[in-house]
Amino acid sequence: MVLRTGAVTGLGWRAPDNPAQRTEALTDLLGAALATTSRPQGLSVQVDEAQWEAPAQAAGAALGLPVTVAPLQAPQPSPIDLLAGRAGASKRLIASFDARVWRVPAALAAACAVVALVGLNLQWGQLARERNALRGAMESTFRSTFPGTQVVVDPVLQMTRQVAALRSRSGQSGPDDFLPLLGRLGEALGPAGTDALAAMEFRDGRLKVRFRPDRVDGRAAREQLRQACTRAGLKLEFDNDREPTATVGLQG
Repeated sequence: MVLRTGAVTGLGWRAPDNPAQRTEALTDLLGAALATTSRPQGLSVQVDEAQWEAPAQAAGAALGLPVTVAPLQAPQPSPIDLLAGRAGASKRLIASFDARVWRVPAALAAACAVVALVGLNLQWGQLARERNALRGAMESTFRSTFPGTQVVVDPVLQMTRQVAALRSRSGQSGPDDFLPLLGRLGEALGPAGTDALAAMEFRDGRLKVRFRPDRVDGRAAREQLRQACTRAGLKLEFDNDREPTATVGLQG
């Protein structure tokens, strides 16, 4: 139930189902409105069900007010536009904005950004100089060790290859040669290592190994094999979770 007391004012009340309770609820609703407003000359009641007419007449008679009952009309346009508040609020916000208040914070933010950019560029320049100096030192060491080299592109890689070539010509094997890698892999696999391998290929200091599927079936078995290789100083990486192929090389 809604009791309209003005153009934009009113009261709301729960609508009972029982006719006697409807009369009581209407009487209480009207009494609450009369306690805060002036006494009207009569009541205009609009109902959407005919059963409300008798309770309305009874409530009006109890308060000594004449009652006029009519069918419930369609809602009329409200004089208040709730969406107009949004536009008004945005206009007030823009109107109240004072750019002078934000001058100091904006200047501080810009200064911080400039300082950060300058510091970043200075650090980058320092790191670039250190990189060039380190590369120059490595190239100088490489040329003094191997004076016959014409072009130096990657001093570390070329030094590794030259040392490996010298070791090979002298009959020595390095830690990343085939036999040392195979020995460490056999140590990691244990006594049953010969039954675990199905194929093997050596290239660029690494072993390409294909295990028997039953030896690497499951995540637990692969993790156990990986830990065993780690203890032997090797790094084992499987190609994927399905294939029993892996790459074995030295750690580091």
